[in-house]
Amino acid sequence: MMELVTIPASHYCEKARWALDACGLKYTESGYAPLLHWAATRRRFGTRLVPVLVETSKEGGETRESVTPDSSAILQRLSQVPEHEWLYPNERARELEAQLSGRLGVHTRKLAYCHVLTSWRLAYKILVGPLTGLQKVLATLLFPLLLQALRRAFQVGPATEQRSFALVREMLDEVSEMLGDEPVGSRFLAGPCMPFSAADIAFCSMVSIVVMPEPEQWTSGRFLNRYWLSPESTSRLESLRATKAGQFVLHCYANYRLVRISQLPEAAPASEPALSTPAHLIVHRCVKTERVAAR
Repeated sequence: MMELVTIPASHYCEKARWALDACGLKYTESGYAPLLHWAATRRRFGTRLVPVLVETSKEGGETRESVTPDSSAILQRLSQVPEHEWLYPNERARELEAQLSGRLGVHTRKLAYCHVLTSWRLAYKILVGPLTGLQKVLATLLFPLLLQALRRAFQVGPATEQRSFALVREMLDEVSEMLGDEPVGSRFLAGPCMPFSAADIAFCSMVSIVVMPEPEQWTSGRFLNRYWLSPESTSRLESLRATKAGQFVLHCYANYRLVRISQLPEAAPASEPALSTPAHLIVHRCVKTERVAAR
């Protein structure tokens, strides 16, 4: 039995959620409002970090609990199962997953909050809306204080928005160059002929809160819906969607977010995949060819 403890709107929690879904694992999600999650996670696990993956099993009549905090640690734990080794097909995927979850994730969160926390109604919808039960009651009662604390913590204002926007745009341009001149979806971040991996999950999750995939492509952790934003905010963030990296994120959400990776069809070996072949078939075919050549 698995439980994922989250802040539903967090892009780091979305990263762990995506990996669990892509591995085809069943889990329950326990959501908390930001800052208010501290009481629960410190009491239960001795950490402020979310997400936290809790695995409960019974052995010899005893109940055992394994706790894994932090999204990167969760992905690494999942990859220890042979069926889920696709998460890290090479060292590049491991390095990129760590790098993209760091600086990029920090600034996409700041940028998103600058567009969300200025509106009481929008902030409530995103941060409290997905909660249930007692947690929703507490978050609703404390929301005015919570909103003030978040605005201070993330220094919400024009200066922060401009700085984070510039940094995010710079990093998206770097990833766009990494993707090369091929059509969007024909290659992934771990390298040419490498499959969809933890690097792609990390990048897409970190950027999702500012490029805003379609609502039906999310599961339980809905963050920004561009239809909720003001025209000014929409125009500002649309320029990020228009980059090749932004289009890559939208492609991955449309084609991989709600898919179990191990169940994707695998094409028969061939020397040159046809241009009409779906991207996931092309990368699997390349991997199979490389493995045969290495024997």
